[in-house]
Amino acid sequence: MFQTWPTYTLHDNAVVDENGDIWIAGHSVCYKILMYLEDPKVISPSQVLRLKTKDGLITDMTEPFADDGKLISGSSVALYVKNKLFIGSIYSQTVVCDVEYI
Repeated sequence: MFQTWPTYTLHDNAVVDENGDIWIAGHSVCYKILMYLEDPKVISPSQVLRLKTKDGLITDMTEPFADDGKLISGSSVALYVKNKLFIGSIYSQTVVCDVEYI
């Protein structure tokens, strides 16, 4: 089965959770991540998308996390486990968010 879904962002890594939903860490401003890769002092916005699936097909997309880069810059991976969202970055710290509603 093949499906495309427009996300309008630059993806880094995707993780499939226990429900089959896809969590993608990404970069909403493409040129900023390129600047960040050359100089980690540059702030690059971070974004996490959740692609909800049913029977193996994407049915909806939400953005449960977005940041201008001041909390976490250059997000590279997102993992959702038991109402917590773990967000990793290329150079900076990991952020853990409590998720009350998704």
